[in-house]
Amino acid sequence: MKTAPVLLLALSWCCLHGAEAFTPNRLGDNAARRARFGGEAREGVSSTHLDITTEAILRVTADFLRDNPNSNPDVDSTARINALTELTAVNLIDAYYGSSSREQRSQYEDAIEEINEANEATDTGREQTLAAAHFDSEQLDEGQNRLISLRQLTTSQIQFEEYEEARRVAGRMLHTLQDFYSHTNWIEMGQDVPNPVLGERGQQLQNIASQSMPTCADCVRNGSVGGMVSVFTHLSIGQVSEFYYRCDDNILPNVNANGFLTSGYYTGQSRTTSTSTRRVLIPKPDGKCSHGGFGDPSSDLPATGGINKDSIALDWSPHADLHDVAASVAVQASVDILQAIRTAVDDDTKFAAFLNLDQVDASIAYVIDTTGSMGVELPQIQATIPSIRAFLEDYVEDLGGFARVRFILVPFNDPDPGTTIVTEDIEVFLTAIGALFANGGGDCPEPSIGALIRAIRASERGSPIFVYTDADASDPGRS
Repeated sequence: MKTAPVLLLALSWCCLHGAEAFTPNRLGDNAARRARFGGEAREGVSSTHLDITTEAILRVTADFLRDNPNSNPDVDSTARINALTELTAVNLIDAYYGSSSREQRSQYEDAIEEINEANEATDTGREQTLAAAHFDSEQLDEGQNRLISLRQLTTSQIQFEEYEEARRVAGRMLHTLQDFYSHTNWIEMGQDVPNPVLGERGQQLQNIASQSMPTCADCVRNGSVGGMVSVFTHLSIGQVSEFYYRCDDNILPNVNANGFLTSGYYTGQSRTTSTSTRRVLIPKPDGKCSHGGFGDPSSDLPATGGINKDSIALDWSPHADLHDVAASVAVQASVDILQAIRTAVDDDTKFAAFLNLDQVDASIAYVIDTTGSMGVELPQIQATIPSIRAFLEDYVEDLGGFARVRFILVPFNDPDPGTTIVTEDIEVFLTAIGALFANGGGDCPEPSIGALIRAIRASERGSPIFVYTDADASDPGRS
């Protein structure tokens, strides 16, 4: 029986070891999700990765929808969005569409959830002990390289329409980005805006503290026992432990004054090497800052304490007083990188699909008779292709800018019904019209009703269909 407490502590350590970022989503109150998706807002709590990521996505979505207003003249979506006093998924989608369906809301919420799940998995999956994924243990160059790579990958996956994978990669990217502001001393240096080079291709973080440079002083312990007892107390009593380090101004003055960038070391963190995919544990050198908080034994090694700003709880975060600033800057940094990805994608239809927004699906169909009697009319139609292009571009623009439009060409002949062409590329559509030629057909009536039915089946409800023929229908009874 004497081994039971030891087993409990070991299990506690295994469960909490990966939780060294903004308050873990998996341990957070589900009210956080309810608040963002239309429930009651909470006050006086730590901002989780879920909170930060969801807030950023909502802000980016609001800007996106303002740039692409609803084409329905009865819905002033921009004014409705601007009038919102709180951004939630429900409020935002309702404001844009006037009134939204459960499907419209849920598919957008699903996209947010996918990104958040990938974000959380960085703390709970195979990357939980990879220091670069969290900007821990002074793996700052490595963290920057990771961010740049994940940002480029997210952009390319959106461009290649691999939206689900793009959301998963974006979640990992956002986790690492957000941890920079909680785990480094960027905030302690007096910064209240995002680092302008973070995640930027071709840019390196400047003035990184060398491995031999001491960065922290010992903190004062509040209570007589720390380390794993603090974990046990927190789990068993369910309140803030009385055993923690007070870490006011524990970063050495010359570090912040001279702008040296550092981050806390966390027990069990590892790095990859240039010669192997196997990871190597990173020991904490004397005089370096720890991540700190209950569950991090490195906080008992010199320099004791830590610098993380993951929560408002002192036993979790030695720099809890800076949590709100770190979270606020992390939100803005997340907004900035998502906006930069949108700009790089340069296609709002694809970015809408990345956000899983309910696109205004539409189509436009041209049904064209190609029998021999159209020898005069068909070249006349083809001569108007520049005008058709302008008409189609205006049609797409009027749908709101990120509509997904299918262009449908249904040529027909007698007896050959022709091949229906469906594309989202205007140039492919117009080239197909230009390649048509008139021949055959025999008698005058032509199978135009069958061709029209094919066009209707390929079209979206309420979308226009244009029919070009010089003959009566030979199949008026078709349905």
